[in-house]
Amino acid sequence: MVIAFHYLNGIERHRWGQAIQTYAAFGATGVDLFFVLSGFLLASILLERRNASTYFSSFYVRRVCRIFPLYFALLFAVLGIVPRVQALAADGNFSWGPARVWWFFAYVQNYGMGFINEYRPVLLAPTWSLAVEEQFYAVLPAVVRWLSTRSLALCAMLAWIGSAVLRVIIVQTGVWPPLAASTWSICRLDPLALGVLAALLVRSGARLPSRLLVAAAVILLGSCFLCAPWRTPLLDCFFIAAVAAGYTALLLQCIWYPAGRIARFAAAPAFRWLGTISYGTYLLHAPVRCAVLALFRDSTSRSIPLPGFLVTPLSLLLTLVLAQLSWRYFERRFVAWSHRHA
Repeated sequence: MVIAFHYLNGIERHRWGQAIQTYAAFGATGVDLFFVLSGFLLASILLERRNASTYFSSFYVRRVCRIFPLYFALLFAVLGIVPRVQALAADGNFSWGPARVWWFFAYVQNYGMGFINEYRPVLLAPTWSLAVEEQFYAVLPAVVRWLSTRSLALCAMLAWIGSAVLRVIIVQTGVWPPLAASTWSICRLDPLALGVLAALLVRSGARLPSRLLVAAAVILLGSCFLCAPWRTPLLDCFFIAAVAAGYTALLLQCIWYPAGRIARFAAAPAFRWLGTISYGTYLLHAPVRCAVLALFRDSTSRSIPLPGFLVTPLSLLLTLVLAQLSWRYFERRFVAWSHRHA
């Protein structure tokens, strides 16, 4: 979904392009789906191991081994290769602009991008969500360990509501740049908090009717999709919360009713495979597309010699191939090590 949003960006100059791009922007909500899933999965794991002696060490070792290797390999590749390739160094998508390299090493680029009010550099723009994740990882284990179940649920509900309120304050008052409402962790806690609430609800043994969950998902996600042409910064403040609730309803539907059509569709082999390489796909899709555009772009006319309709399929193919290779020969080794030693 996120890849569709990024890869179709700029298609408005073609026939029907504006309409396609408008509705493809809904693909950006894939980040919210990821946040909901992440909040649910991590909270479920932590709640299960709440009293384990290796509670903290096990969690952090596994998270570091899953996230750090490919992320820092990409950072070093960007810093080491881009300056040495003229076509890349001269391309605006590879320009750091006012961004600072240390943001990305410290996992605070989401706040940096919010302060400068732009995604820089473009090829690393999607990493703002990884920074949100890392900051969430930093506090979630302690919150789950030391708060009672009731207090944890209350905290998650307050985070869901508070994030939307804070987005409204930023958009309406202009006290901070508008992009801050989209990238700052304190403004994007609602999907993560709903994932935690879903984990608590599943562990409680309660179950909501399937029809209610499906109806909620269809209404919330469908209305947000259909309202895409009329989105405004203020409407987006509530749009994020509504989308997160819709995805949470779908998640609960799949968990509580695994024999249902939605759960069986989500469990298809193709989706399982994409889930396996999803981290690499997400992290690599922007650099790959930026590189393809830069290498095929004429340096004087700024036109693209490669037929435009081939740029996106080629970028997607390269991304999937690289993500598969990364998982098989690189990432999987770190994951296996962490499971043996943590």
